[in-house]
Amino acid sequence: MNAARGGPARSGRSRGEIIRWSTIGLALALVVVLFALGAGPSRDERATAGSESARAISTTPATAGSPAGSSLSTDTQAYGELSGHADAGWASIQPVQGQWAALVGSHVVLSPNQPASRPSGKATVDSAPIVLAEYEALVDRFAFDGTQVLLVRRSAYGPAVTDDQFIFVTLVSKGFGSGGDVQGWCDEHYANLGAGADRDAACTPVQLQRR
Repeated sequence: MNAARGGPARSGRSRGEIIRWSTIGLALALVVVLFALGAGPSRDERATAGSESARAISTTPATAGSPAGSSLSTDTQAYGELSGHADAGWASIQPVQGQWAALVGSHVVLSPNQPASRPSGKATVDSAPIVLAEYEALVDRFAFDGTQVLLVRRSAYGPAVTDDQFIFVTLVSKGFGSGGDVQGWCDEHYANLGAGADRDAACTPVQLQRR
């Protein structure tokens, strides 16, 4: 009798334990599922935010502290180069003793650092990059066999002309002995231009005088 009563009791407790542990297992599984559902989108959002931040950094323009941001403007760079060439050119023909040269370029160029300084209304102002490119092209064309192509400030030699403080001139120096020698050189190298005003505007004799 005791054994018979003990058997069903143990069987009942086993079923209760099974139900309890099953309930606990289901609850834990539900917690895991809910956590996964809640944490998954957050990870995706963080990954997306990280990707967008990386793209934003890669496409951010250069700041003033970077080489690109600190580079000078084209006009300022070109004017600085013109000034350097002019100083070197003038030094190379010192002292001025009435040397003959071919004048092959003359341009009014304003300093970007002195915008208030203006030439007279008759002057046509040219951009520094264009004048620099022309000078370099003339060097490539003529500077060989002892021929010098020099950039000089017009205000450095006489006689004075209007707005000469703004003018850069390009001179070809080849040990010319006279104005006739210069004219012959011009006629040879600018033969594509008809004799007269067009050729004289492109290439003309000039004798440097002291100021």
